[in-house]
Amino acid sequence: AKARQGLSAAHKLARLFNMDELVWNHMSCRLEDNTLLLTPGEKLFDDIGPEDLKKSSDNVTADIIHSAVYKTRPDIKAIVHLHTPAATAVSCLDAGFEIFSQDGAMFYEKVDY
Repeated sequence: AKARQGLSAAHKLARLFNMDELVWNHMSCRLEDNTLLLTPGEKLFDDIGPEDLKKSSDNVTADIIHSAVYKTRPDIKAIVHLHTPAATAVSCLDAGFEIFSQDGAMFYEKVDY
C-alpha cells in the first residue's frame, strides 16, 4: 500500500510541476516481491490514484524499458521516465549530460544512460 501511495503521489507531483506529457511518460517502482508497479498508460498523471497502478502497463515501451533497467540494476528501486523540455534538450547533446559547475556536483556518477 505504501509503494502504491508513493508512486501515485510522484505522478501528481510530476503533473504539478508540468513535467508530464499526456500519457507518454511513465514511472515505476520495484516491490519487495521483485514485481513492478507501473504507470497504467491510459490515464493522465493527474488522474492516477494508487488503485490505478498496474503490474504490467498498457504502454509496451514502459514495460520493456523499466524491466530491462531493473534486470540490469538490482539496486534500482524506482524509475522516473519523463520527456521534459530540459531532458529532451540534454538528450540532443552529443556528449549527453555534462557537469560544468559545482551546482551539478550532486549528479556526479548518478546519471546513467
